[in-house]
Amino acid sequence: MSRAIVFLSLIFFFFSCDRKQWNEQSFYIKPSSDGYVLVINYQARKLVYNLSRLGREGCVRIPPRRVIVFSSTHIGFISKLTEQNTIIGVANIKYICCDSLLKRKESLVSLGDEFVVDNEKIISLRPDIVFISGYGEDQLKKFEDLHKFGITVIPIMEYTENTALNRAKWILVFGVIFDKFSLSQKVFKQIEIEYNNLQKKLANYLLINRLDSPSVFVNIPFRGVWYVPGGNSYIANLIKHAGGSYVFQDYKNNVSFPLSFEQVYERAKNANILLNPNTAETLADIYSIDKRLKMFKAVREGKVFNFIKQKKQNCYNFWEKGVLEPHLILSDLINIFYPKNTIISHHFYYYQKLK
Repeated sequence: MSRAIVFLSLIFFFFSCDRKQWNEQSFYIKPSSDGYVLVINYQARKLVYNLSRLGREGCVRIPPRRVIVFSSTHIGFISKLTEQNTIIGVANIKYICCDSLLKRKESLVSLGDEFVVDNEKIISLRPDIVFISGYGEDQLKKFEDLHKFGITVIPIMEYTENTALNRAKWILVFGVIFDKFSLSQKVFKQIEIEYNNLQKKLANYLLINRLDSPSVFVNIPFRGVWYVPGGNSYIANLIKHAGGSYVFQDYKNNVSFPLSFEQVYERAKNANILLNPNTAETLADIYSIDKRLKMFKAVREGKVFNFIKQKKQNCYNFWEKGVLEPHLILSDLINIFYPKNTIISHHFYYYQKLK
């Protein structure tokens, strides 16, 4: 998918007793007489979807029989609900990790990047719903013609969330769309329990052993620019939850911002660990990008880790499945930061040390 190869991205709350779910940053779900009302906060407005099992006029019939997805994470969410057989079109087949989709890849249609939309091709596939990433108002307008043909377009905004649990929480959105709300609740609750238990174990371990937090920086230059996640971003919060100290923690924003090599070096030259060096799979790959990277202590000492353990050709399961396995990502990071810890199994799920 379009976000499978990523250079820029490493860019609490549950259900109350009245069965309503509200995430102030992203979405709202409320039961209706024959389905749900789903509200997605999109840019400065709210997109309202009336989901109906009866297909009432003006409503979106659920569950859908045929869907198109434009992101790896959409596949992960849909597969978790065992609805991957409804997927008839994807952005790019070569970025798929899901085994069941790969088995029928000949029947899947590649639609390319959602920045260049082929509405005629989408219409010819007769999907019920098209899931997009929705990178902005102009992006959504590119799909407007689909509404005339009874095709619903739903932006999935999980990538805008700045914590791993809030990203995983988007399973609830897919839960109502596929009319498997109870299952999606159970899935998320289990994720939440496992993630929070890991944090509690780590907090106790660090308290007892009085260990210093390792300093961490992320990414490497891409086309001469080093994109650095803000101190309140998804990756920054993961580092914090795993007991690391992010070198740009004081940059209090959610998004990545460009810095020069020299600016990053000033902050990170003595950092203990480098994470997510773009698509590098070996230390040699890093050196080929910029020989100056050897100047960093973490690189010299080989303390470089990337999410490539479950890579399949062009696909990174870190993106496709990892969105619903944040506890496993957290476990990896704890093992990276505290390799001698006694609280979890010393097994890597997504990350791998570069050699």
